Amino acid sequence: MFADFAAGWEAVLNIKLILVLLFSVPLGIVIGVLPGVGAVVGVTVLLPLTFGMEPVHGICMLVAVYCGAFYGGAVSAILINTPGTPAAICTILDGYPMARKGEAHRALTAAVVASFIGGVFSVIILTFCAPLIARIALKFSFTEYCAIALFGIIMVITSGSKQSFLKGLLMGTFGLFLACIGQDKMGTVDRFTFGILELSRGMPLLPVVVGLFAISQALLLTEKGAKAVQLDGMERRAGLWEMFKEMKKYKATLIRSSLIGTGVGAIPGIGAAISAFVAYSMAKRASKTPEKFGTGHMEGVVASESSNNSTTGGALIPLLTLGIPGDPITAIMLGAFLVHGLIPGPMLFVEAGPFVYAIFATMLLTYFLILAYGYFGTYLFAAILKVREEVLVPSILVISFIGAYAVNSSLFDVGLALIFGVLGYFLTKFQFPLPPILMGLILGPIAEESMRQSLVASSGSWTIFVTKPISALFLMATALIILRKIYVLIFSKE
Repeated sequence: MFADFAAGWEAVLNIKLILVLLFSVPLGIVIGVLPGVGAVVGVTVLLPLTFGMEPVHGICMLVAVYCGAFYGGAVSAILINTPGTPAAICTILDGYPMARKGEAHRALTAAVVASFIGGVFSVIILTFCAPLIARIALKFSFTEYCAIALFGIIMVITSGSKQSFLKGLLMGTFGLFLACIGQDKMGTVDRFTFGILELSRGMPLLPVVVGLFAISQALLLTEKGAKAVQLDGMERRAGLWEMFKEMKKYKATLIRSSLIGTGVGAIPGIGAAISAFVAYSMAKRASKTPEKFGTGHMEGVVASESSNNSTTGGALIPLLTLGIPGDPITAIMLGAFLVHGLIPGPMLFVEAGPFVYAIFATMLLTYFLILAYGYFGTYLFAAILKVREEVLVPSILVISFIGAYAVNSSLFDVGLALIFGVLGYFLTKFQFPLPPILMGLILGPIAEESMRQSLVASSGSWTIFVTKPISALFLMATALIILRKIYVLIFSKE
């Protein structure tokens, strides 16, 4: 192992690969910043470029873009209330209010430091604990997926205050309804498509995200004027060392969120958005001042960014140890492995040990580069807030429509984005929370399909959900959260 570890670092510490990383990391950040592009599209577009490269250079370039994009999603989430990637959905809850209060630099610096800590944490776990975590992840079946999805939905819906609970419940239910649209995955029946052929594939996530957050924000800026943003204190960049010292206050949140992100990332098919929702909700529940969350509280940014960036290392665990992609991006990377004659799985550590450790070393160097690019780029990023509304609003709309069109090359998706943009505008005006809609849309299909597959496997017996320890644990936690919320609604004055 130690010989492979040394050989991996030797492969990384050469001028060619360092130049590749110096180019790939900022490219990944830019890809993450642009709403609608994201890591999946970026890695897919760059994949053919790796075919003519040396295997270690090609794979490491994709890994660097992958990690950079996860941080980049936080930039647009903080500055224009639009998550560049679905993983940054929770970052907007406190990041954007911080920017509105004139703390854009502070929010961006907190995001890059939390991303760095979460990413490095996941790399350490990946390097030393990958086989063990992979064996645990293998124990997750349909039943466990259903329990986790239900747990995530309840966590988000019940995380609001007593006054906003009903609105959050309505929005979560609306998200679950959107998740039901399209062809039944276990049959051939179209549901709620109203004869529209494009909806038979289901409600696409990207137009919904772009519409609810980007286009609705452009409409709000048109109404209020971008100059409503407070710029006081923005000119002084938050010190990097001071930010690391400030993170000591949130060390419990950092550790918990990084563990959640790495663990969730190791479960194939779950994804960073879910880990961010769970980590954010748990940080809020564990906080002594939960009422500050959603108002521009740095701990919310820390929880979201440390968890979603730590999923990068977690998602590589099943890919490298079992040959099973942890998310859509690592599924694309699997193609790059196969093109270069490398077959992920247990034998990869035996047959190409130095190559595996070169990937680990690349991820570690990538997060140091993300820290540097993210910190020194805060002036450039925060300058977005100084752009006049006459320029900012059309720019947001153009980027949003391009992003909505890019994935499926469909004008129908552009129309959906516009519809959800108008809907998001009115929901925001009436103070309805938007994240529960996305949580329902993301987790709804996982919960439904997993539940039906579990019932098929058990011949219709619901006891399968309580006879398996992992699913029983998550269901018990879900029940406790519901009971606590009922108690708060009846007896508490919060």
